[in-house]
Order: sequence, then structure tokens, then C-alpha cells
Amino acid sequence: NFYPRLYFTKSLKLSTKENIYDLILDVGFDPKEISYINSNNNLNISLDYDPLSIVKILDWSTDKIEFYTELQTKQFLVISEIYYPDGWVLKEDNKEYKIYNVNGILRGALIPPGKHNFTMSFNPIDVKIGRSISLSIFVLIIFILIFLIIKKRKYGNI
Repeated sequence: NFYPRLYFTKSLKLSTKENIYDLILDVGFDPKEISYINSNNNLNISLDYDPLSIVKILDWSTDKIEFYTELQTKQFLVISEIYYPDGWVLKEDNKEYKIYNVNGILRGALIPPGKHNFTMSFNPIDVKIGRSISLSIFVLIIFILIFLIIKKRKYGNI
């Protein structure tokens, strides 16, 4: 008895971080029936669950998830992946959507009605900075090598 990697929850409730764990450890807890997000989000979410809502995985890798949705009403999508606040971005075209911590461990997002192709990608700022530093040092080393080669050809031994 398990749910797919992407599914819509019927009801979404706000709870404190401390209470979420007590709620999900209850014997009758069913994440498809009700899911919880931290009350610090100050959301006023009203969902009209539609059992005919469609979500399909298009591509799934360690740092990128692509999926398609077809909805008649706004739905809350639960993504069965560990929530990590830094670096994950959910986009559809150029519009960015907030990723919520669901049930204290998973990711989730409010999905608008209509047909949409979403991409959730992992692109943290520290990796971007590291790439820039590495590229800069690589270019510097190439320039130094070129300079030394030119100097050696012009003057002989260095």
C-alpha cells in the first residue's frame, strides 16, 4: 500500500512544526486524505479536490523533476521527495511557484487549474559560486601557461 511519487491531497491543514509529527504518526493518518504544512506559512488555502485531476511524470532525475498537470480546479500536489529548502525551484514557463514542506518531510506545491508542464530543479547558489570560482581559476591558469610559453619562446629558458 503506497502512493505514487506525485499525488494530490484532498485536504490541507496548517499546524505547528511540533504538532505535525504527532499528527502524521497517528494510526489513521492518510496523506492523500489530509496533509499538513507549517502554520508559519500564513496561508488561507481552500481546495476543491477533484479525483479526475491528472499528474504525469515526464522526467525524474536526482536534480530535476518534470511533470505535467491537467486540472479543473486549484489542487495541492504532494511530491514524494525529501523537502530541502535551499536550491530547489519549481517553475512553469517563467513563473516560479513556492515549494512547501509537507508533513514535516516531503515537498508540495499549489498547482493552478489548466494544463501545465512544470520543472522542479536543484540549482543552489553555492554550486553556482563554486562553478564561477573554478572557471575563473581555470582561465587564470590557461593565461599563465600561455604567458610562460610565449616567454619561453621569446627568451629561451625561463
